[in-house]
Amino acid sequence: MINVGAILLGGIGGLAMSNPLSVGAQQRLQKAVAYACYIVSAILLWSAFSQADGFLGFIKAGFIVFLSLILGNLLGKKIGVQKQFSKLGQHAQTRMNSAQKTGTKNFNDGFITCALLFCVSPMALFGALQDGLTGDYKILILKAAVDGLSMMAFVKIFGAGSILSFIPVGAYQGTLTLLAIWITQQEAITPAMIASITATNGMLVMCLPLIILNIGRKFPINDWLPALIIAPFITWLW
Repeated sequence: MINVGAILLGGIGGLAMSNPLSVGAQQRLQKAVAYACYIVSAILLWSAFSQADGFLGFIKAGFIVFLSLILGNLLGKKIGVQKQFSKLGQHAQTRMNSAQKTGTKNFNDGFITCALLFCVSPMALFGALQDGLTGDYKILILKAAVDGLSMMAFVKIFGAGSILSFIPVGAYQGTLTLLAIWITQQEAITPAMIASITATNGMLVMCLPLIILNIGRKFPINDWLPALIIAPFITWLW
């Protein structure tokens, strides 16, 4: 609901503004969100590792996360997770470039482009998953800030129709959250397994500023997503 509300407010604010935000203001806001990612990452890692049983438990938990990230990245590259997400992003970028060149505000282009960009964001998965597993929605607050600011620019390009992208965003992230809640209700899922997901999530969130600040635009963060499945599996085996 926070993310949906931010998209609505950003769209309405963008339509009400006579001029878009200056480049300097956008950069300052991007830096603020990036720094907030580091804070959220630290909180997630602390909440996960604080549950470790002593020093040996801490070492074990850290090794599980490290191994999960390595195996997750190998699996992600093997099945081409980043390539598939990149194709969706490129499709959205093509539509946006076309709209900017022609100057026409097409309802379908705005709706599809914004829905794709907001849904393929890694924070959509990280945030919804963390919200459902632990009730912690800090990542979704960060995503809401990014989406709201982006929508202020998108309505200038595509028109008011782009605001309706809040519908697929709410459906997608809401479904992920409900699925994560259902997972926590299963007897086979232990607190240690949830903690391993939280710690892995924290490490991935730490990488988001590379993308937000365009430091690592080509950083293939989506290739690491399988680590979120591998981490609890290794914890269950060990």
